[in-house]
Formats: sequence, C-alpha cells, structure tokens
Amino acid sequence: NETKSLAENASRHEQNASTGLVSTKAVGMELLLENAEATRKNILSGKLSGMDGETNSRTTSEAFLSAGNSYGRALSNNRTQSLDVNVSNIFTLMKPFYLSSFSRLTYTDADNSRLSKSGTFQANPEHLGEVEEVLNKLWAP
Repeated sequence: NETKSLAENASRHEQNASTGLVSTKAVGMELLLENAEATRKNILSGKLSGMDGETNSRTTSEAFLSAGNSYGRALSNNRTQSLDVNVSNIFTLMKPFYLSSFSRLTYTDADNSRLSKSGTFQANPEHLGEVEEVLNKLWAP
C-alpha cells in the first residue's frame, strides 16, 4: 500500500500510510442508597476504562540535489496503554440539618513507548529491500 507523489519542493516521496489500531474499553456503575424517610442519600459511582493503541509508519524520500540525489528512509512505531479508575461518592443528609459531602478518587496509569529509526543515503537503497529491512541492516548491532 504505497503511494507516490511529487512534492512542492521537487522531492520524490513514497510513503506507506501510517497504520494503527486503538482499542478502548470502559465499564461503569452508579448506586443510589437512601433511607425510607428520604433524609439520607448516598450516591456511589465508579468507572474503569482502558486504552491500548499502536501506530506504525514507514516513509521513503528522495531529494533532487545539484551534487547528487539524497535518499531517506524512516520508520516509527508508537505503543500506548492506559488504565483509568474513577470512584466518587456524594452523601447528603437532609434532617435534622442539611449536610452534603462529595469525595472523588482518580487513578491513572499510562505507558508509552516509541521506536524510531531513520537513515539518509547517497545511493538509492531500494535494492536492499523494504524500509524496515534497510533500516534493520543499517542499525544492526
């Protein structure tokens, strides 16, 4: 799935469009407790949600220079995961006097990782393979 276009700065670009997936999940509840006389009310609510996402992109480029063309290859992988917990409580007392109390607990845990590789070449590295293959050869230990 590669596209080719001529950019305004007279450079040739081939780009494999970014691909990715984001998955979100959530569950929640709300509980209302009140006495028969309706003098006390307690509302407890909670929500648990999570997200898992990954985005990958590969780019090739060619710049037409007077001293000879320059070729670029780039690869980027992003991974994000998060967990959110929200709990809240509203307590209301209506007799013998009015009292209202609100409390909330919020917890968030997130993880993000990114891997990027890029290289610039004086000769076209196309014969060495696809973007990832070329960059793995370039950055091999």
